[in-house]
Amino acid sequence: MILPFSTKLNGLETDFVEKIAQSLYYTKFKDWYDDNIDSNYGGKYEFKVARFLKAAPKIHSIRADENNRWKEGTKIDFFINNRTKKMVRIAPQVACISVQNILIVSKLKHIVVSNTNRVKNLSDSQIEQLALNDGFESAEAFFDYFKEDFGGKLIHWTKHRY
Repeated sequence: MILPFSTKLNGLETDFVEKIAQSLYYTKFKDWYDDNIDSNYGGKYEFKVARFLKAAPKIHSIRADENNRWKEGTKIDFFINNRTKKMVRIAPQVACISVQNILIVSKLKHIVVSNTNRVKNLSDSQIEQLALNDGFESAEAFFDYFKEDFGGKLIHWTKHRY
């Protein structure tokens, strides 16, 4: 299933392409990146090698999922410029390792994650780590983006859990 990503949020570069690459490159996908990404990815996306080298990995994504489509085992297809002529795959297809429910209470700067076995209220340090792991520069930047309360799914393509 397509998991689209933005290259800009609130007018700022996200570096999500490089951050996702960082989360997959040093595992079993080094060859895919070596074969498919260069400094000018097919003329469609300019992969920023310097940003990749210093990028913190983006290891999951938070999405609304009203139809409950995201499940363990669902194939993830990473793209930017979704539904445009400039649409481009930015990572190899991988399986969703797991899904956690997430509730973001923005005004209280509170996050709850859950799965079928447990519910966890995240501490301030865990919230900061979740924000970094989701590709944000800080928890403050995370809550600047999630200005309203939000309920959805935390889609994992690595083994990390909260």
